[in-house]
Amino acid sequence: MTLAVRLDHRLDRLADALIEALAEPPPHPFAEDVVLVPSLGVGRWLAQRVAQRHGVCARLTVEFPGRFLWRTFCA
Repeated sequence: MTLAVRLDHRLDRLADALIEALAEPPPHPFAEDVVLVPSLGVGRWLAQRVAQRHGVCARLTVEFPGRFLWRTFCA
């Protein structure tokens, strides 16, 4: 698992950077990309934005930071 941190004050630029990163094929065909979001609304907006560009939003998991950390440390 690779962790990439991207900081910007404009959400649309962050979304564009994510969409560019998702364009690369994953090493495993069933690998999921996890994206941490501050709220459910931001996660849904991001999924819609990815779907607009790629036609579908697949293999993308949107999670809250706390849940991600809990799942990572308990594994």
